[in-house]
Amino acid sequence: MGGLVVKSAFIIGHKLAGFQATVERVRAIFFLATPHLGAAIAQTLDRFVRLVSEARPFIGDLNPHSQTLRNINEDFPGASGKLHLVSFHESLPMGIFNTLIVEKHCASMNLPNERSEGLNANHRTVCKYASQDDRNYITVRNALATYIRSQRENNKAEIQTLALQVQARLNNFLGIRDAPEHEIESLDHLWLPGSYQWLATKPKYLAWRNWRDRRLLWFQARPGAGKTVLSRYIVSDLRKSDLDCCFFSFSAQDSTKSTKNEFLRSATHTLPNIVV
Repeated sequence: MGGLVVKSAFIIGHKLAGFQATVERVRAIFFLATPHLGAAIAQTLDRFVRLVSEARPFIGDLNPHSQTLRNINEDFPGASGKLHLVSFHESLPMGIFNTLIVEKHCASMNLPNERSEGLNANHRTVCKYASQDDRNYITVRNALATYIRSQRENNKAEIQTLALQVQARLNNFLGIRDAPEHEIESLDHLWLPGSYQWLATKPKYLAWRNWRDRRLLWFQARPGAGKTVLSRYIVSDLRKSDLDCCFFSFSAQDSTKSTKNEFLRSATHTLPNIVV
């Protein structure tokens, strides 16, 4: 039933101007055993409920011929044409009637932008998994991961632009005067291409760069030996390897950039590699 509520909310948001900005940010919807076309068991369940308690109006809405379902199925295709849709369906019976709560043909909308996939589960366990090794969990997780990965590749430029915009607003809110990007770029005239490529052959550096967890790489040398310019090379190398990198430059000449408070404000998000 929750999937039908989501579809109704999306339809309403698509029609009302005040919610269109929110709706436009929805790119995909994954449904788990949603009775898109109703549930054959709804009529039987409705009669059973009437015998033991008061009628439940929402059960009648699950009837394949209900007006509520008809309205949703008429409006949703037009509103969701740009979405990536995946509908998972159950395959094991359950309950006192020992039947499928939502049959396979009812759990699919048959839309061109929809993919349908089965899970070895009943209506209750279709969204409850014993562990991360559960086959159903792996199937749903892989579907989500595959879509997210495709979106990152297709919208990489858009994501990068958005990230820069968010960072600029955050810098303004925290009172960070100069973006670290400007500081690192100011070192370009001191960096001779190829002069620090020896570092890329050092096993300790490679182990640090390729390590997935956070680790410390410590460089120590006399003033003027080239530590700052070496850091410029490391930032460039990390980015060429498509790795995230957050950096900060302490400056004895600038008192505002020689305090822990300024560093903590600058390090506004946690990233795998930090060059200080």
